[in-house]
Amino acid sequence: MIKAVFHIHSKYSRDSISSLEKIAQFCQKKNIQVVLLADHDNLAPSATINGVRIIAGEEIKTAQGEIIGLFIKEKIAAGLPLTETIQKIKAQGGLVVIPHPFNSLIRRFSGKRISAQNLQDNLANIDAIEIFNARNVLAGDNQKALEFANQYHKTKIVGSDAHLIAEIDNTYFMINNFSTSQEFLTNLASLDWTVKSRRASAEFHTKTASIFHQFLSLCIRIIKKTFLIKA
Repeated sequence: MIKAVFHIHSKYSRDSISSLEKIAQFCQKKNIQVVLLADHDNLAPSATINGVRIIAGEEIKTAQGEIIGLFIKEKIAAGLPLTETIQKIKAQGGLVVIPHPFNSLIRRFSGKRISAQNLQDNLANIDAIEIFNARNVLAGDNQKALEFANQYHKTKIVGSDAHLIAEIDNTYFMINNFSTSQEFLTNLASLDWTVKSRRASAEFHTKTASIFHQFLSLCIRIIKKTFLIKA
């Protein structure tokens, strides 16, 4: 099995300055073989750097909330209806993943969370649910995501949601090696997500991110916006 991390932000996101080279360098030290990116409304190039496979992904702000398209080749515009965005991800052969589906703070302060009704309306085209997001402040939000995935028999994934290099290995999972998006999804679905302890099991490890790191990424966002800094 290989060590993989999902939901990583690079300098292609508005609130991160992590270069792909620095991400790969850190992952090499931590024996992480695969990085699944999810840059905000932008798409970094897929690459293999120092033996670390970096897979492009985009966290897209739709009209109904945020969604992640994995294994896509072209950037998808923000602001489109959720259903249309899903169709565009599928048209590229990508996978549809729902990040932090029950994050209370996102729902209250930014409205970027997809509603439970919208999730149910699009269940057939959702490939995976993020059952643990390291930046969820309230543990109950992750628990609700797990219960939702179990109720509707959806494939599960855990996300680091790292915006800084130091956050990357907060959350990771072990998976059989894969060559295609469908092989990845099949291997992901076969994992045992039963929690064997408070923070880890044989196949996945979860750790809540530091509030300090979340504050730093907010500062990065403000600086990049103020000085119009782009990737």
